[in-house]
Amino acid sequence: MTTQYSNNISGSRRSRSLFNSLLVVIGISILSSMSIAISASRNSKTTLAIVGRKIITKDQFVKLYKEKLVRFGLTDTEEARSGYLKNLVDDEILIRQAKKEKLDRTAEGRKEKERIEVQELLNAYSMRHISPTINVTEQDLKDLFIRMNTKVKVRHLYAQTKEEADSLYTALQQGSTFSELAQKVFKDPALRTTGGSLGYISIDEMDPTFENTAYSMRIGDVSRPVKTTHGYSIIGVDDIQNNPFVTENEFRKSVDKLRRFIRKRKYEEAATQLTDRLSFKLDVQCSEKGVTQLYSLLQNRNFHAMIENSSIAISKSDLRKVVVYSKAGNWSIAKVIDALSKTSERQRKWIKTKENFTDYLKGLYLRNYIVQQAKQEGLDRNSLYWETVDYLFDTYLLTTIEERLKKQIQISPDTVRSFYSYHKENFRTIPEIRLSAILVDRQSLSDSIDQYLKSEKPFDSLAREYSIQKNTAIRGGDLGFLQQTELGEFGKKIFSLEIGKWEGPFIEEGKYLFVKCTDRKDAKYKSFEESSGEIEEMLVQERWFSVRSEYVEYLRKVVSPQIYAEKLREISIN
Repeated sequence: MTTQYSNNISGSRRSRSLFNSLLVVIGISILSSMSIAISASRNSKTTLAIVGRKIITKDQFVKLYKEKLVRFGLTDTEEARSGYLKNLVDDEILIRQAKKEKLDRTAEGRKEKERIEVQELLNAYSMRHISPTINVTEQDLKDLFIRMNTKVKVRHLYAQTKEEADSLYTALQQGSTFSELAQKVFKDPALRTTGGSLGYISIDEMDPTFENTAYSMRIGDVSRPVKTTHGYSIIGVDDIQNNPFVTENEFRKSVDKLRRFIRKRKYEEAATQLTDRLSFKLDVQCSEKGVTQLYSLLQNRNFHAMIENSSIAISKSDLRKVVVYSKAGNWSIAKVIDALSKTSERQRKWIKTKENFTDYLKGLYLRNYIVQQAKQEGLDRNSLYWETVDYLFDTYLLTTIEERLKKQIQISPDTVRSFYSYHKENFRTIPEIRLSAILVDRQSLSDSIDQYLKSEKPFDSLAREYSIQKNTAIRGGDLGFLQQTELGEFGKKIFSLEIGKWEGPFIEEGKYLFVKCTDRKDAKYKSFEESSGEIEEMLVQERWFSVRSEYVEYLRKVVSPQIYAEKLREISIN
């Protein structure tokens, strides 16, 4: 196993985190700092390695290496530098092999290259027109930190269309319950029997629109239909849990992470607003008849036949009919089919109803319009644009050849069971403690509560009467089950409490906290059935590093890369 490859600083290339705006359709994203190509002059002073015709320079290494250090919070060391350079060289060896096998010239490869070119034009357009508008305030950071330390227990009713969602909402207003309607709406047994309960949700677990709505509600509220990526949801809030074990110091430690997350969210919102404005400005519309015809073919699984030979599924006269139209021009059925052929299967899986198929077509139309605008602005004539395209296409080739290698790895059921038997200690649930809390902001009141508790007054009654954390106070201070890592700097002491015992006050930044243990869940062994999937994935990953390393070493004998590792000492990482 190649240890440099298997640790956090391994994997010199990776898919960039693209901040998609119109879900899977428009695909505008922020340009990553990793978007550089490994192609430079053979100046010996700046060259760190040569792999065939590819050259890795000091500047390129520093950009990628610094990004990796920041991303994983790693320390710059001589060993880390040399390991990372080796990974870059290994990547280039595999990319060279992919090109030798002409994987860049296959139909799939050409299609991916075109997709990347379009995507990077969208990215360049967003950098010019969206990114400058994003501003993150101190209040944004504080609001997000509060949300990250809050869990909301929700239930929902799902509908594919607005009409169905409105009907469900009307039924709720007329006295039907979530439990009754969930029986009709859901096929999933768990959702049917729990009235659509999703349990407690945290930040970034749900569709952003769903999340924003849920976190803006109070206990007992029911939302109007909310449009999400997959359809419509009516949301009900059953409970809200705030983590009282958070401090100003923890907030300050999280600021950089919070800022990145908010920029991502604000970017998504700004991109959606941009496309909404464009759609309104251009008055983008769809022909009901054309949409129905195309959606019917999609439903009847004739999509691939339609893509490969549209004349088989649709008459020549129909191909000329207009489906999408606006002030900027019209799209015929033939043009729509061509646009659909350039989308991925994953993107098309988003299409569930005729309504979101209509949205999808409008998204494709707007995507094309933005690409044309980007070209008019000359964004495809920038050298960085083509360097980025080349880099990402090389990453695609690398991924393609790596996936082929992974498929060769087979893990037998006996191996999985044997691993479980010898490492059963590693497959245990995490112990949890159930707590109730009283939080106050005056020392005099803290002193009184301390005396009340010592005189054995009920903890839950005191929480209801005095705790300033109202969401938990109404439940007698109940916080639910928590893991030790969620309890902040007081975690070790609090987690040692026995059932029925209380502790406090814990004093932090003018707040006084009392906690009581009401229940515990000890760690228990997971069954083989619960653990087998995790074990198989672990074993594949473990073997993968050695398989990859062996293959690279085999190719290295043919390529004979030149590496100037001694120059790494000359590099300054500021």
